Amino acid sequence: LQVEIMLYKISENNDGINFCVDSTLEDDLYKIFPFLFLDKVQIDVSNKEVNDKTSEIIDVEKIEEHIKIICETLRGHDAFKNDFRNSLLKYYFLNNMGERKILSIMLCGGSGIGKTEFAKITSDVIFPGEQMIKINFGNYSTEGVLNSLIGSPLGYIGSGEGGELINKIKTSKSKVILIDEFEKATPSVYNFFYELLEDGVFTDRHGKSHNLNGYIIIFTSNMSQQQYEKHIPDSLKSRFDMVYYFVNVPTEEKKAYIDSTSSTLISKLNAQFNVEIKPETIDAQLYKLLDLENLRDIKRKIEDIVFVEFFKNYPNKSNK
Repeated sequence: LQVEIMLYKISENNDGINFCVDSTLEDDLYKIFPFLFLDKVQIDVSNKEVNDKTSEIIDVEKIEEHIKIICETLRGHDAFKNDFRNSLLKYYFLNNMGERKILSIMLCGGSGIGKTEFAKITSDVIFPGEQMIKINFGNYSTEGVLNSLIGSPLGYIGSGEGGELINKIKTSKSKVILIDEFEKATPSVYNFFYELLEDGVFTDRHGKSHNLNGYIIIFTSNMSQQQYEKHIPDSLKSRFDMVYYFVNVPTEEKKAYIDSTSSTLISKLNAQFNVEIKPETIDAQLYKLLDLENLRDIKRKIEDIVFVEFFKNYPNKSNK
């Protein structure tokens, strides 16, 4: 019984652990371990390559459709999008072959120019309806960062609660992880991600293994190129599949963003409240926003302008 409990603990604490037993010992096995080996699968050992992974058919058209939507939705950054097309398609094949576990992308640049937006778009397109997994190191203190990420060791306060990363991958079926404000991570976190990107697996503080094979991890930071080169260890740099520095969105792309964002908001307000807004009445105000660089600021200003016009046409409560 003690041995059976030990084997049960091994299988419980390590995802994907199975036991292989010679079929001639099957009867003895059930006598000695009556509870553990209730489920069984017959293995055909006639093929010497039985352990090789059978390649699955990759739906290239579906992947290319996802890439098209992601790239059309993200404003600007054409060089990055061209590289991303090739990298994502290549990754699916390498992952299928067992050659690469995780696709890792490092995006640096100023605030509000599309880094976080790219992660959100990617998650929404590939895993629609699922909450993107987001970890923001700006919310962590400098002490115990790794504990906050993957849980505290047994015996420590909060050890039974798990870490933020573990809890979020359990509750979301999205396989896109956003690691925001990565410049605020600590050396212990750098080592953690080096091992994770290398093996596709990490072990929590309770000794349980977590397999992130098939995940896309997007790291974002406001670091400049010089800061990135100085701040990030070479060992971790070598594990990133893509490293890009996002720059300000071109004027033409900003104009298209202003047009689509304002048009969408106007349509929703009209459908919800039956108040018609003529875009031409606010075009001049909207296009003054082309001088701004931060897309988040532009979006808020668009909302301000549209709502001012909306309230001009919305019926007064006193008239109801």
